[in-house]
Amino acid sequence: MAARYRIARRTTNVTINQAAMDIAISTGQRLHIREWLLTLGSAVASTVGINRASALGTRTTPTAILPDDERDPAPTGIMLADTALAHSVQPTLAAEYLERISLPATIGQGTLWTFPYGDGLVIAVSLSAVLQNLAANGVFDSRVLADL
Repeated sequence: MAARYRIARRTTNVTINQAAMDIAISTGQRLHIREWLLTLGSAVASTVGINRASALGTRTTPTAILPDDERDPAPTGIMLADTALAHSVQPTLAAEYLERISLPATIGQGTLWTFPYGDGLVIAVSLSAVLQNLAANGVFDSRVLADL
């Protein structure tokens, strides 16, 4: 049985066409995203999308995801899975998005994207899923639930 991990973060980058947040996996295995929850943390109309990166970009201060069960190991080394809120070089993304949403300027508006079927939203080794700003956005409270 796969171990379940999660992390909740507040985004800081609100710039159009830049990554607000990503979740990346190292070389040891694939990442299986089950849910991605977003709620607006500021009253700014916002549009975001989820995309798969074909190149990570240069990530600033990544933070490891946390196990749901404290007996599961922290993801490290080749099994490292982590998130970043800033990039000095933006990730390379596909032209089309897996998910996208436009939200009104109301704090607390949001969505829960679920990927319950099969293996979930699978991210290949050494790559990431990216929450991309598609407008000049407000900040988001973002929570990702994934299996390793």
